[in-house]
Amino acid sequence: MDSYLILPSSLKSLSNSFNVENPKGIFPFHLKNINYKGIVPDFKHFEGITIEEYENYKNQFVNTIWDFREESVKYCLLDCVSLFQVLTKYNQLIFNKFNLNITKYPTLPSLAFAIFRTHYLKKESIHMISGKIADDIRTGYTGGAVDMYIPISPPDKYIYAYDVNSLYPSVMINNKYPIGNPTYFEGDITKYYPNAFGFFFCKIVAPSFLKHPILQTHINTKNGIRTISPLGT
Repeated sequence: MDSYLILPSSLKSLSNSFNVENPKGIFPFHLKNINYKGIVPDFKHFEGITIEEYENYKNQFVNTIWDFREESVKYCLLDCVSLFQVLTKYNQLIFNKFNLNITKYPTLPSLAFAIFRTHYLKKESIHMISGKIADDIRTGYTGGAVDMYIPISPPDKYIYAYDVNSLYPSVMINNKYPIGNPTYFEGDITKYYPNAFGFFFCKIVAPSFLKHPILQTHINTKNGIRTISPLGT
């Protein structure tokens, strides 16, 4: 399990937030000589610390030789201890508030959804679809299109690539989406319900003049399922 998927923050920040007994230590990452033994390396070899933190660290080695090997091992072990204490406190927090164990949920979204389902979801307000209907609906889920169509810029020109953050949540909050217990229908539903709203199996033609087709579909290949954006029907 990857703790970063459930606590997406630096170990140093987490140590401070949870006020653990053994907070994350510091280490001169820019020191290249792994055989170094002597006084504490200069401040320039450290990163992301204040001069006060450096001086406090340095005072731990008064009349003591600083050994790269010993300190690197101690630093790594302390990381493990700090993370363990953070996770223990976090698990206690979630269990005391929601009676859930974080070890059953590998990501923050899965934990949040479990809390929602357990304590805030109204009974039978979300229908769990399974079987052929669910399989048919899932054929339309092909993932996001993130292709770079112009990978090499023209001479002396910049190319700006843009991405959209939280596009799925914004679409879900600002657009309608079929919910509730589905009703299966075969035929031309518009003859009975001109404004019918739901999931539809359709035959779509992507015009041959499109330079970059955007409608995706899955095809089976000898190497597995592949997502393509074809032209035609």
